[in-house]
Amino acid sequence: MSTKTNITTRANISSGANNSSSHSAHSNGNFDSAPVDYWELLNDELERLKNTSVSQASFFWQNTWDFRKEGLGYLINFESIVGSSARTHFPLVMVLKLIAFCLLGRHAITERSPRTVYNIFSSAKEVVAWLGEHGCLVAQHDGGYFKLPRELAQDQFQDVLNAISSSGFHDNTKWDKVRLLSEWWKLSIGDGLLPSFLRLASDPFDGKRLVDFKDFEPDEELALPEDVSGWQAIPLEYAFPIANAALEYVEKYSAPLIQFYQVIYEGIVQHNSGSIVTKGRLEKTCVARGISFEELSHGLPFKFEFSRYAAPSYPDKFTYRLDRKDAERSLSHIKRAAITIILFTTGMRSWEIRNLRVGCCVPDLTMGVEDFYRLTVTVRKTSREYEQGQVISIPVPKTTYQAVKVLEALGTLKRREDYLLTPLQSNEKSDHVSGQLNTQSLVNYVKAFARDIGVDYEPHPHQFRKTIAGWFVMNSPVLGPLLVMRLFSHRSMNMTEMYLRNNPLIVEARQEVLVEQSLKIVNSIGRSAQDGKLAGGAGERLKSGIQQDPIFEGITGDELGATMREYLRERAMHGSMHFLLTPLSICAFDPNDETEKPCVNLIPAIQLDEITASPHHAGGLPFVSKCVGAKCDHCLITQFESQALEQSMGFYKSLIAGAIDEDYAQNLHIMASAREFVELYTPILESVK
Repeated sequence: MSTKTNITTRANISSGANNSSSHSAHSNGNFDSAPVDYWELLNDELERLKNTSVSQASFFWQNTWDFRKEGLGYLINFESIVGSSARTHFPLVMVLKLIAFCLLGRHAITERSPRTVYNIFSSAKEVVAWLGEHGCLVAQHDGGYFKLPRELAQDQFQDVLNAISSSGFHDNTKWDKVRLLSEWWKLSIGDGLLPSFLRLASDPFDGKRLVDFKDFEPDEELALPEDVSGWQAIPLEYAFPIANAALEYVEKYSAPLIQFYQVIYEGIVQHNSGSIVTKGRLEKTCVARGISFEELSHGLPFKFEFSRYAAPSYPDKFTYRLDRKDAERSLSHIKRAAITIILFTTGMRSWEIRNLRVGCCVPDLTMGVEDFYRLTVTVRKTSREYEQGQVISIPVPKTTYQAVKVLEALGTLKRREDYLLTPLQSNEKSDHVSGQLNTQSLVNYVKAFARDIGVDYEPHPHQFRKTIAGWFVMNSPVLGPLLVMRLFSHRSMNMTEMYLRNNPLIVEARQEVLVEQSLKIVNSIGRSAQDGKLAGGAGERLKSGIQQDPIFEGITGDELGATMREYLRERAMHGSMHFLLTPLSICAFDPNDETEKPCVNLIPAIQLDEITASPHHAGGLPFVSKCVGAKCDHCLITQFESQALEQSMGFYKSLIAGAIDEDYAQNLHIMASAREFVELYTPILESVK
């Protein structure tokens, strides 16, 4: 690859008059008379570098760079990255190509491989789209005005960095998405690496790490600590279809696919020198196993068919061979579905699920309950005494047991060292696979399952534990409980809660979720406390504490708000108090307090069994979707929650006054609830206005 050309041109001395003229044209609103100098400079750069080789198959002038002759399956399509092939986006395409050209050659601070350069640009679409939205290097028409990179102030990058940093992606993925900005800045401060008018004027990161950019409250000193601000839960609108698709596939197709695998792969392929399955051989195997073709093909998710094959030299001699392409896809899909179910219902990390062994899940008959199972997991702690792993047993539902059995039955020919998870695509005739599945394979399986079912979200294995642990604090009061009950095949939420409460992996993840949610709320509570705008049982206790606790003695104004926020933050971090946003208030509770809460008592007790000592025992945790608001002693209302309550108040007052002409206005129960709401919340809202 030849990338030795010096990229320094007369553009490096064009930063004075031309830049001022561009500002003048912009400020006067005269976009049509924007300085043509920069277009000329870009065209000069393109003309000078156009025949320079950037790979064995591509030259600089091309907008798609092909690295396949280097043995890599990569194409960098710059027009696809910017989202347009129009001439208006030519400046943006050019700066991306120049940055890529620098990174591939000796002009980079550290020369990057084609694979790395591909990853940088293929992951940068959000950042590139943000540049286009801000008019940076994108014109209204060919030859028109476009904003220069140096016109972007450092604080303007906050929006895109906050958005990516606060997303639910893996930290490595987040970094990939913003790495273009980091490389661009390094090239901008290097001598002669980029034309001056294409350089950034300031570091987009302002010397910070990506994790420091969070779209939370403005009090930077109260940002979430890194140890509790990692993985985000899968949004429920994606989690539910993923879980449902996995369960449906395993429930419907596990038995016929296992039988197909045992007959075709264990019964025939394993004993053949090749992988071909002829119709004659299959008939003999079916007879030997006492089943018919119809029984073997019944219930399969693919069409059971044979294709006629004859060698070109002997066209009259032919055989019928079983077509297994769709079968292979179905077997891979059900394995991915089983892995997804296990991740959802156990909260295991990647290391833990990859170390599961055959026979890890067995029925537990000691409880005297049907369909109760235990899973043996090796948990590797960060502490030294658990470096090799601590073996624990966790309760799991029947769905998990079924998923484990699918993986046990369909991994017999590719299994090594009795690990439960086996490669989906490997040569079963060789012994080149050894040890446990690697982490990236597990990540690929989970993402592939989401893609295959058409969900527009690709989760990471670490997100599942946060999803199931945080179902009770999710935004949807309907989908959250439905998701959990579907996964555990329970009709009683209390039964499901018992499983979660006795799973140390879920308990740990739940604590992380509680801390995350609490720290997002303490800022608003502190500011309301500063203004004396607190109501509800918990609100009154906080106001009383401010008056009596020596820590608040003599403190007023902003200092009082800051002290209160830090006080609440410490309580949340140490687990003695948590705060959850509900439809009616903030729920302030101690998770160690086993006292039954009004919201818990609203959960219907269906099929309660001997396992639960108390029919509504929920381990001190509230049920957010059943919040009773000011009727509960844990209720905390601040000036920030009052806005939503004001809307409800207006509706109920209109309903009582007869201003709403709907059928439900004649419902005595609804009218009674409306009067109760107005009576209860009128003084509360007055106190926090």
